[in-house]
Amino acid sequence: MWKILRHYWPEIRKYRLTVSAMALSRALEIGIELVIPFYLAAFANLIAVPFSESPEGVSSLLSIFSVIVFLYATSWLFWRITDYATIRFEIHSLKEIENRAFQEIEKQSYRFFQEMFSGSIVKKVNRFTNAFEMIIDRVIYNFLPDFIKMVVVFFIFYHKKPLLGSIFFVWVSVFLVGNYFATRWKLKFDLEAARADSRVGGVMADSLSNYAAVKAFAAEDRESERFQETTTDRTAKRKLSWMAEFKIFSFQGVISITFELLVFYLMIQWWREGTFTVGDLVFVQTYLTMLFRSLWEFGINLRRLIHSLADAQEMTEIFDLAKEVVDAPGAKPLLVSKGAVDFRNVSFSYEKEGEPLFHDFCLSLSPGEKIGLVGPSGGGKTTIVKILLRFFDLQKGEIVIDGQKITEVTQSSLRENISLVSQHPEIFHRTLKENIAFGKPDASDEAIIHSAKIANAHEFISNFPKGYDTVVGERGVKLSGGEKQRIALARAFLKNAPLIILDEATSALDSITEKFIQDSIKLLISGKTSIVIAHRLSTILQMDRIIVIDEGSIVEEGTHRELLKKKGFYAKLWEHQVGGFITDEASPLLPSDEEIDEVDLESLDEGISEGKNT
Repeated sequence: MWKILRHYWPEIRKYRLTVSAMALSRALEIGIELVIPFYLAAFANLIAVPFSESPEGVSSLLSIFSVIVFLYATSWLFWRITDYATIRFEIHSLKEIENRAFQEIEKQSYRFFQEMFSGSIVKKVNRFTNAFEMIIDRVIYNFLPDFIKMVVVFFIFYHKKPLLGSIFFVWVSVFLVGNYFATRWKLKFDLEAARADSRVGGVMADSLSNYAAVKAFAAEDRESERFQETTTDRTAKRKLSWMAEFKIFSFQGVISITFELLVFYLMIQWWREGTFTVGDLVFVQTYLTMLFRSLWEFGINLRRLIHSLADAQEMTEIFDLAKEVVDAPGAKPLLVSKGAVDFRNVSFSYEKEGEPLFHDFCLSLSPGEKIGLVGPSGGGKTTIVKILLRFFDLQKGEIVIDGQKITEVTQSSLRENISLVSQHPEIFHRTLKENIAFGKPDASDEAIIHSAKIANAHEFISNFPKGYDTVVGERGVKLSGGEKQRIALARAFLKNAPLIILDEATSALDSITEKFIQDSIKLLISGKTSIVIAHRLSTILQMDRIIVIDEGSIVEEGTHRELLKKKGFYAKLWEHQVGGFITDEASPLLPSDEEIDEVDLESLDEGISEGKNT
């Protein structure tokens, strides 16, 4: 609980005067409410005497009535002050908590987003924000008044009847201690229910964000069944939580009824002794009614509070999560003057205890040099991009840009100096203008249009009724694959960073369009240190150097012509793409004829039918 509240404390401390006003006005309101029964008791004693026996009692009754009206009016005024202060506090603090939670998520490392559902993250943020509102409301409107009432009423009862005060103290102690342990017992069910709810949100978001694949594979029924499995699990977890609350209510009811019946019995005895009046009955019963309502709701509010803490816990875990990649103390901005990049004895594995993908890997790029990276899938080409952008930290070695270690500069400055165009460009649910200007949001409309023209995107953008103000939908669903990549290229042109990375940047373009924008790509990387990853070798023919990578190692390097002369892996890959077939030695990418002959095709077919990994 304290770990969770620690993350709410900044807002409470910032608005401490408003919070103090909330608590003080609420305390004064409750104080006035506790005074009223004294006047009600006096009023009852006076009105119990017949008018014929005490006609002068009317003026006393009117005086008491006036005081009661004043007390109710003052209580109402303090109530309104509490509400007004609470509204002001919660409106501003909820906004800041939500912003802080979003900023915390944005600061998480690359691996965090690989392992989390975006829908689940959104739910955690919403629950964390809503839990704060619930906690403040419960404390100000329930727990603070309940505490004041219990303390004051105990002293009043004890002063009037020590036995009544003692019984009241025992009853409240049993009630509160029982609720505390019952709530702790129920907490494990609330946590499970909260986690199950997050899974439901994650599965829903996962399916809806990939709706095209769901429809293309006619998987609507299967996805519905998968979603139903998660909702069934959540229902089971909720049932356990709600049934636990049902049992707690039963416990509360028994001890509450027992106490009230005992008090009634004592009042009969005191009445027989002549020490208990009608006013005393009104006095005691008013307090009991007030306390029964408060304490009955205390158990409910305590469990709601714990449930809110359970809802907030998952986001708190994100706050407390150690970030995998952080700026070094005193990190300075990266200053790129030339663009030299050096990978020095780099060893890297995605898992700390796993087999290194790179081991003592070395690669140097001269200022303005353009290199192409080719090789089989999984060989490490895209990983080079990720570690250069410092999405992951190295286990050994270092990467240096113009003499500056990337671990000693700020992550933001590092990435500001690199333009990345990936195979699957990220398109936001915003206008085309905003998407192009994402890397340079202060760019003028003229610069945006110029970049789009260079990237061969202006023509199709102009065909939209709203042109550059067209909102392209979630993940750019209104755009084709080639249009998305041209928007990404336009974004890179506009950003104009000194280091360029093209990761299969033309893979979604048809051959005619690809050829058409080759000059644009040449212009983009002209005079800049560039890394171009490609499976289509036509993209990298003009590179200063081509690096062939396999299993994290450089197996060949040279210009296109030099590599063809070597007749190694690159030459075979080129022959395959140009001629359509590999006619001489077998490619490392394909099984040999002997290996194919050894395959039992009938068994293979049966294995596929049965879902085996044959």
